[in-house]
Formats: sequence, C-alpha cells, structure tokens
Amino acid sequence: MSEDNPENKVFYQAVSAVIDGEEELLKQLLAQNPGLPKLRSPLAHKGTLLHYLAANGVEDTLQRTPPNAVEIGRILLDAGAEVDATAEMYGGGPAQTPLNNLVSSWGPYQAGVQSALVALLIEHGANPNGLLNDGAPLGIAIGFGYREAAETLASKGGDFNNLIFAAALGETALVDSFFDTGGNLLETAKKFKVADKTQMGRFSWPPPKDQDPMEIAFIYACLHGREEVVQTLLDKGVSANCSISYNQTGLHYAAYAGQIPTLKLLLANGGDPDQVETQFNKTPIDWAVEVHEYEVINLLNKYTSAENKKQLSHAAPVFPVQDVKQTVEYYRDKLGFEVKYLWEDPPTYAVVKRQNVGIHFSKKGDDFKPSQMHTAYYIFVYDIDGLYEELKANGVEIINEPQQRDYGLRDFDIRDINGYILSFACG
Repeated sequence: MSEDNPENKVFYQAVSAVIDGEEELLKQLLAQNPGLPKLRSPLAHKGTLLHYLAANGVEDTLQRTPPNAVEIGRILLDAGAEVDATAEMYGGGPAQTPLNNLVSSWGPYQAGVQSALVALLIEHGANPNGLLNDGAPLGIAIGFGYREAAETLASKGGDFNNLIFAAALGETALVDSFFDTGGNLLETAKKFKVADKTQMGRFSWPPPKDQDPMEIAFIYACLHGREEVVQTLLDKGVSANCSISYNQTGLHYAAYAGQIPTLKLLLANGGDPDQVETQFNKTPIDWAVEVHEYEVINLLNKYTSAENKKQLSHAAPVFPVQDVKQTVEYYRDKLGFEVKYLWEDPPTYAVVKRQNVGIHFSKKGDDFKPSQMHTAYYIFVYDIDGLYEELKANGVEIINEPQQRDYGLRDFDIRDINGYILSFACG
C-alpha cells in the first residue's frame, strides 16, 4: 500500500473508525469523501469498508469488532455502501460478500453482534440465499457452527428446504417429511451444494461430495445441538460414530460446541469418546480442551479411556510485585498483554494474558526480590524474531538478543519492571 496515496490514507482512516467503533469520525470522513463507501482496499483482497466490518478475509490485525458494530454498519449502508459487494479474498467470486464473510467470522460472534449484523444487511437488501441463490449464507453459518446467525438467516428468508439445513435448524417435522413411508430419503432432500472434494476441513462449507446426506445432516445437527433431530436420524439407522471428513464424528463437533445434551445422547447410543480424527489427530475431549469447555471435559472424562482423560488444564505463575497497577500497565503497554482481571482498587491482584500465556500478579507483603540470574518464566513462541523486534521497539529491557542454544532452542531474555527475567524461546 502506498502511504503517499491520499485516497488510501483516507480509506484506512475509515477502516480504523469502522473497527474501533468511532461513529462521529466515520460520519465526518463519509461526509468529506462521498465515494468512500464503495472504495476498496489497495491490497489483494480488495475489500470494502463493509468487508472490514464483517472481519474476515482482510488483514489479521484489522479483524476486530466494536460493540456498536450494528450502528457502524447502518452508517455505512445509509451512506451508500454496496450491501452485496464482492471482493477477492479466498479466491474471490460471488461467495465473497460481506454477509458470507460475516457468518463465518469469529469476531462479530464473540462481540455478540453477528446475528444483529446479519439482520441489518438483509434489511438493506442483502440476499439471504446468496448471490447465486445457492443457500451459501445459511450453509456457511451452519458449517461454521453459528447457530443464532443461521436462525436469523432462516427467519429473514433463507431457504432451508433441504435435509441438511432443516437438521441444523432443528426442524424435525421437515426432516421427517424428506422420507417416504418406507424410510427412504426423497430426492427433494438433497437440494444442497457440495464441494468438489471428498474431504473438507473442520468448520467449512460446502460439505464434501459423495457423502451420505443423512450423515451430513447428522453431523450438523450434533454441532448445533438439535437433539430431537439427532434422535430421529439415529432411529433411521445413522450411526452415532458416522463421519463425513477426517473421521470427525458428531461427538467431536458437539464437544467443541459445548452441546451437553447432544453429547449425552450420543454416548448413550454408542458414541466413541476415544475416536481420533485424522485432520488434527485429536479425540472429542481434545476438541473440548481447545475451547476450554470444562463441563464437556468433565462429562467425557467419565467415558474416555485412561490415556485420554484430561486432568491438568493449564498453569500460570504468580509474581509478587510491589505495585500491581504499575506492573499491569507495563505488561499491557510494553509486552502486549491484555488485562483480564483486577482485584480491588487500587488492585492487589491481577491477571494478564497474551494469547495462550497468562501471568498473575499479587501485591507482596514481604521483602521478596526476584532472582537476577535465573529465569522466572520460560515462554514458548512462534515468531521469535518478530516478537523480539516488537519488544525492542517498545523500549523493553533486553538482556540478550535471540540466540541458538546448544539445547536446540533459539531464545532471548528480558527483564521486566520488577526485575523478573522472562525468556522467550522457539524451536
């Protein structure tokens, strides 16, 4: 991107306003630049401001969703944003609309605004069945496990008249209607798109080709916690251990989504808690661990084999410090951690976290001093050089640059505001 291009500069000012929820700034930029709603990123994905609001397929660092995202979307649409504009992320084409990107995006879901944004886009003319009328928005929401978004699409005109969509939405009577009196699946049940591959990765759409539609419907019913549909399909002969890709079963998907009643139903009907899928080589309980579904873990621990039981979860050190508030600000501003918890005002205990690494701080009540020779916390990272440059630019006290060690790791050390030595390693 050329920083000298005034149009690009204004566009990214607007992007920042969108993802940070700055309504007045966005209105001001739109008033000053009438063509801005239809302007596109100079990067290869060519996304519009609405695509940035959908928070998928654009730059990773710019995929965040403000709590007032619906109002931001309304401002853009009222200013002339093209609701069904396509872009070039993920190969481009008619599937890359703001609506499709939205219903496969974690950020809007986590912010609690995904379904409201779906409704907003449809109210402003987005086709709930996709530009090709192939059911893509509803299929994507179902495939990625966004139950409320799928329900909103269905309520706003999304066509769910096929076995898979009906199963994922919990439409048991409709599911039953797709079978004749002999229990055979009618052709009308099969009106859904399939991929040109025989296996598709976890959370994707469309489903793989050459798979039994009843088994596809069963997997999505498990993912979305539709116990009545799951029981109906079990009664029609579907196996509780069926899979449509990579040996990933209904137990895997229900475990990831925290669907406790569905898990109990599957286990009661012979679901195998020790099934190892082949995409990530994980059991259902491993999928639950990924998303910290502790109730699921406790349930599956009662059924899984001894070698697959999960007892220990994760750990974090507790550093005694003189000034908790000052320490938290240092870890936030210098080391890039998020403040997750503060106890009392001024704080006497705090928790910070950066991705999967957490640290606790406690106001010390004695004369304890950190070791000036030994590492207090050894942290494994992916991009050690990138992290080193980041911390160096933030003015962190670097003890040594990244070095390749005899023990096979590449690491560097820093000293924090309290004198604790943190080591970052990769290898």
